Amino acid sequence: MEDDHYRGGYVGIFGYCNGTRVEVDDVSITEPPAIPFRRGDVNADATLNISDPIFILNYQFGSGPSPTCLKTADVNDNGVLNLADPIWLLAFLFSGGPTPPEPLSECGTDPTADKLTCESHPPCP
Repeated sequence: MEDDHYRGGYVGIFGYCNGTRVEVDDVSITEPPAIPFRRGDVNADATLNISDPIFILNYQFGSGPSPTCLKTADVNDNGVLNLADPIWLLAFLFSGGPTPPEPLSECGTDPTADKLTCESHPPCP
């Protein structure tokens, strides 16, 4: 987001220490680096199979653990985790359904900006 007030991503910070003003200028605020992942490999075992949509369903509707990379569970890449994601993955795996968007065939980053996080995906370096 561009904002002239922040001078192209740089800001100045100031505070007081024992009554003395302390300034730090031109601090750059950047996005953290994107974590590579494979879409659909929700349980992070480096394989797309029946265990992945089951993992999504257990996370969404059961008491299953959260994926370490929520982006892996966004199978249709719409930025939202819902019932459509495990259904899409099941259709792809077992009935010739549409291929999920990349990164699927190899590790990569999400080309779509969204609010889903990816803390880690161990199969990807």
